[in-house]
Amino acid sequence: MYPIQTKHQPFSFYIIVSFGQWIFSALELIPSLLIGDMEYLHNDYHCQVAPSSMRGSLIVCVLGFLFPFIIIACSYVYTIYYIRQHSSTIITTKQRKSMRRDMIILKRVLIILTLLTSSAAPHAFFPVAYRFLGSLPTWHILYKKWNMDSSQLQRVAQCISGSESGNEVELESSNNSESFKKKAKQNRRKWVPLCTYNNKDDAITKIKNDGIRSKTHINITSEGKWVYDRCSQVKRHGKQSPVDIHLLYHSENECVTMYGTGLDHLHQQPKSTGIN
Repeated sequence: MYPIQTKHQPFSFYIIVSFGQWIFSALELIPSLLIGDMEYLHNDYHCQVAPSSMRGSLIVCVLGFLFPFIIIACSYVYTIYYIRQHSSTIITTKQRKSMRRDMIILKRVLIILTLLTSSAAPHAFFPVAYRFLGSLPTWHILYKKWNMDSSQLQRVAQCISGSESGNEVELESSNNSESFKKKAKQNRRKWVPLCTYNNKDDAITKIKNDGIRSKTHINITSEGKWVYDRCSQVKRHGKQSPVDIHLLYHSENECVTMYGTGLDHLHQQPKSTGIN
């Protein structure tokens, strides 16, 4: 999730964060170094926390895996909670679609972080095995264990990619259904008789004087034929609002009835201007 203004995340920011990550990774080893858990391993020819040390393994697990994971997980969980709490303020379909996409991404990030953290489970297995067995497991068993973990992570990645495509299809279908419902709701609007005029000239004059600004010329034809005229603006509570107008001419008494839809305050009983 990125901010609207890209100046808040310049390229130099990522460079500083990269160096900061290296520094914090080095600082994580200072407690183990001061306590004395760092040992020289003759079989591996380098210094590290001995796998047989329960205290050293616990410190590395807390500082290197558990503590960073808790901070990141809490940040993402709070973000998800914030989005759900403020979902009622999202009005447009585009914003709603963007919110659902962000929710899917955040949940997927949490799953990936959990899997990456769980991949360090063999490190916690070493001191426990040494405490009960008195020796560390042979390397060929650990090699098979790491191969099994990597294959499991690959399967999980495939499942996540499959769920991503399914979520995209779900988002697209939900958006299509929402647009379909919206169009169906618009098509179900009823044409309500608004008022009746004595003749064609009165109708045209009255409509023009009532604040209806039409994009097309008002033309009234013979009886039984609708004259469809989409008016761009109609006065509503002192403001201009869109509305659709239909006019019907009656040849027996030469009156004109105006029907409309789109505005609630226009849905009223027909008003007569001299015709009983």
